[in-house]
Amino acid sequence: MATSSNQHLEVNPRGIPQAPFISNVQEHLGGPDHDVEPTLKKFQETMSKYKFMEMNTAQRRRGLEEKIPDIRKTLQMVEFLKQKKDDPEPIRTTFELNDTLFAKAELEQTDNVHLWLGANVMLSYPLDEAIQLLSSKLAGAEKSLVAAKEDLDFLRDQITTMEVNTARVHNWDVKRRRERREQAEMEGNLGNGVSASSWLFTESSKSGSNVETQKSLCFSTEEMGSSRTNPSNDRESQPTLASSTHKFDPTLPSSEAEEREPQAQEAVKTTRDEAIQTSDETDLIAGSRIQSANIPSESRGRHPRTSQRAQTRNPSEALNVEGATQERSLPSLAPQIQSQPQSVVVPPLNFDMVAKGVYRSGHPNERNFGFLRGLELKSIMYLASDDYRPNMARFAMEEGIRVFHYSVNMNKEPNTEMNAQDVASALSTVLDRRNLPMLIHCNKGKYRVGCLVGILRRLQGWSHTNIFEEYQRFAGSKIADMEFIEVFDLSTVVYDPAYRADWL
Repeated sequence: MATSSNQHLEVNPRGIPQAPFISNVQEHLGGPDHDVEPTLKKFQETMSKYKFMEMNTAQRRRGLEEKIPDIRKTLQMVEFLKQKKDDPEPIRTTFELNDTLFAKAELEQTDNVHLWLGANVMLSYPLDEAIQLLSSKLAGAEKSLVAAKEDLDFLRDQITTMEVNTARVHNWDVKRRRERREQAEMEGNLGNGVSASSWLFTESSKSGSNVETQKSLCFSTEEMGSSRTNPSNDRESQPTLASSTHKFDPTLPSSEAEEREPQAQEAVKTTRDEAIQTSDETDLIAGSRIQSANIPSESRGRHPRTSQRAQTRNPSEALNVEGATQERSLPSLAPQIQSQPQSVVVPPLNFDMVAKGVYRSGHPNERNFGFLRGLELKSIMYLASDDYRPNMARFAMEEGIRVFHYSVNMNKEPNTEMNAQDVASALSTVLDRRNLPMLIHCNKGKYRVGCLVGILRRLQGWSHTNIFEEYQRFAGSKIADMEFIEVFDLSTVVYDPAYRADWL
């Protein structure tokens, strides 16, 4: 590796190292011939560490955001007790025993307060010490929250830098391979030209006896091929085949050649018989095909062999007639092909099946209408803040499909968040089997639909790991959405058990 990877890396105030940006890939690798796989593997490991730290930091931030309001509320209560310390009247208040159950109580003046420290530990503190302890805890939690948010922004920047580095190294490797392939092809073409010229020179310098031997071999092969193609020239080609086979090896002694001559003639005779038999079978097959289409009705009573001989003496003519018959029959098939057009169905963007009778996707268009008709939908749920598109509204009205439009925004840090009440109402609609089959879609089928499906998976009892894995398959890693899925209150989803979906 180059010196850039060995330099001292900068870190943020919490000690998280900063990812270096690779400006010169070749210098970072150490040369033009170095393998990129170790570097890419190291980049992936570094990116995995950054993502792991990002997940832990996000979890710590969520914990702090829940803890700070409780600490602030406790501190206000202790300060109120200190103010009422010298008041002779008792303090009348209500205690929350449950979500919907409260009890009235009277508190006497006190100098001590019991603080719950967690882990089944509660300690008694004087009011002043309790205020001091809670104030320090609140300041530390707020400081940690600010640091967690800064670390999250820093980690996301480093993940982006590592993704850019990975892309730059990969693209550099692709460019290098392409250049090497083009250079190899150019060198290969030059090498082939030199070898071809040397081969021609070598062949032209061969002796005349070898050329004569090759001519006799080629002549013999052409004669045998012609005997197979045209059976009418069998008797004329027989002496030529015998003589050419007799001259195949002129280096043999005369006595040995005379002994092999009968064997050669017998081989020629066998070859000639096979050629005649093959031509007869070809005539019979071709003639039988033509006979049913072209022979008049009065000639069909003859012997099939005789009529076949009369109609197809030359196999090439029979094949030509058969080809002509096929060409004449092609126009009659054209109307049948045109009368049966193929229908192409195209699913919407990011389409998938969530459960039985529940589907998700991006916003459909006219090309997807045929696919949607095949789903036999009863309802469509649209999750977006803008109005429903006129073409989809017209399609739903024509098909008798009910449209549920929930105007929800995407989760965007730090202020914008999906309306929890609208999401709970949308989930109640999905859980009612009278509305199924249903298509749930937003504009791209990623974030808003992903949040709704993620909360639906929680109702089904899925683990958070599987829920986030499914979400990332469509939308990638969006921390705001995953936090919304994790902290959503499932008790706000109300549905009628009599019409509950079967898969819940």
